[in-house]
Amino acid sequence: MDITHDRLDSFKLAAAKAVLDRVDMASLRQHGISNLQRWRDSGVWCSAYGEWLNLLSDGSDAEIREAMIGESENSNRLRQSPPYTGLLSEPERIRLWREHVGQRLLD
Repeated sequence: MDITHDRLDSFKLAAAKAVLDRVDMASLRQHGISNLQRWRDSGVWCSAYGEWLNLLSDGSDAEIREAMIGESENSNRLRQSPPYTGLLSEPERIRLWREHVGQRLLD
């Protein structure tokens, strides 16, 4: 089975919703900023990371939620480079992958 962009987008949206359901905003901000700083220090950076850093540092909770679960093209674009990686357990991430992508992870 081929993985389509729509399925990947569905997975990333579901993962973002799960993070918002499980993690308070202060922890999400702290974790995301920590990831972004570590990635920048290691030379792994893209423009979306800069946008996320601005949002997590200075944006309102509503703006962060919109970026994470909004239906706009911009929200979808930002979900392709999420700084909140690591906030879901591996079993939860695998469950969401199977539900939205429909195949085994790493197949």
